[in-house]
Amino acid sequence: TQGVSSAASDVYKRQLMRPQLRLVRYVRACARSRVSPGMVNRRIFECVAMVAAMSHPMRRLIVKRRKIVELPRTPSFRLDGKRALVTGAGRGIGLAAAAALADAGAEVFLVARTEKEISAAAAAMIQEGGRAHAAPMDVTDRQAVESLVHESGPFHVLVNNAGTNRPAPCIGYDEVDFDAIMNLNVRAAYFVASAVASALVSAGEEGSIINVSSQMGHVGAPTRTVYLSLIHI
Repeated sequence: TQGVSSAASDVYKRQLMRPQLRLVRYVRACARSRVSPGMVNRRIFECVAMVAAMSHPMRRLIVKRRKIVELPRTPSFRLDGKRALVTGAGRGIGLAAAAALADAGAEVFLVARTEKEISAAAAAMIQEGGRAHAAPMDVTDRQAVESLVHESGPFHVLVNNAGTNRPAPCIGYDEVDFDAIMNLNVRAAYFVASAVASALVSAGEEGSIINVSSQMGHVGAPTRTVYLSLIHI
């Protein structure tokens, strides 16, 4: 057993001297040796521990009972060099999305009607090293939206988040409130996405359009009939 262990140790040393060799070669060498499974497993884990301590950028491996599993590689979530447009960015989900995009390296344009909120948010992102711009506007103004996209786009990421609700009983629902919800939650969302998509196609670039909806569409609630009906359009 001592001779076998010495031979396995030599394989291990060669592994360290030649990091390009895959760990599987060491495992196979141990498997061919006349040594107990317990000893093989111990040697394998010793090798894994030492290789993990090396600075060489080898693939991370999990070894268990002579089986080697290659861990999947997580794609980069960096957005350096990309532009992002977030509507309803003054607070809540929109603000969180804008902050995350800026943190990932995107140049973020924050859109909302309340200039004070998005200006403060953009300033905070810039202070932390991000790139952000406040673009106060009402997204139901299609011309204003298209002007922003034309002047500052194309946008590679759109978080279509602006929305509203005016709870009231279904019977006797006010037509003004109905139109307000319809214009923002449906009409504006559609034309914002259309403007961003059109600019991407014209520039021959790819992008992601994220339309934010509501979990209320799955559970329902009293006095929210109009709001919920628009979620399913």
